[in-house]
Order: sequence, then structure tokens, then C-alpha cells
Amino acid sequence: MPYCPRCKYEYPQTDLFCPECHEALVDELTPKRTAAVTPDSSWVVVGGVADQVEVMTAKSSLDSSNIPSMVTPSRFGDVDRVPSTGNRAKRPENEGSLIMVPREYQEEATLLLGSILGDDFVDKEAP
Repeated sequence: MPYCPRCKYEYPQTDLFCPECHEALVDELTPKRTAAVTPDSSWVVVGGVADQVEVMTAKSSLDSSNIPSMVTPSRFGDVDRVPSTGNRAKRPENEGSLIMVPREYQEEATLLLGSILGDDFVDKEAP
């Protein structure tokens, strides 16, 4: 039986594409990557966000791209960012969250979040 590589649903032999995901069906489900599903030492910080709206946007974007992720609270008092006005601003110390992903997803996650959140996404190295 063929499977959808995205949603993992099994389809009849006659189907070629998943009606939900529009992905070509495959004969076997094989993991494309071997990343740790739960956070461990192989996870890295890809950036930070300021508030819950940005957290939800980042998390749902990563989830829809099948990128495992975790959000952790952070102190952003020492991080400058450039808002859309072009002025430098400093966040309060009690504001912000860090986004973590497995190392092998780092580049993909950074590009995705940067394109979706723009100036709201702050590149930040792990402490």
C-alpha cells in the first residue's frame, strides 16, 4: 500500500497522490532525517521572538514544515534589534523566547522563520 510521506496516511494501490497534502505517494515510509525528536544536546538555538503571537507563528510554521522545535523563555535585555522603522531598540529583560531545533534543521528553520517573521525574528546564538 502507498503512503503519503507528509501525513503518513495509507492509501489504496490505485491512488498516486495524497488528496490532503497533494504529495506523491511512496511505497515505504522512511525517515528523511535522523534528528532527535525530543530536545537533547544536538538541538541549537535558531533565533528569538518577542511575544506569544510570534511564538505561535514560529511554532506553527515549523510544525507545518515538519521541523521539530521547542520554545524556551529567554532574557533578551542584551539583544538589540532593528524594527521596521530602522531605529535600534532594546527589549525589556523579561520579554522574549528562544526557538530551538535539531542541528540538522538549523539552516532550514532560520530561513523559514526569517522569511515569515522578518524583523520580528532575532538571530541569537546559544548562550
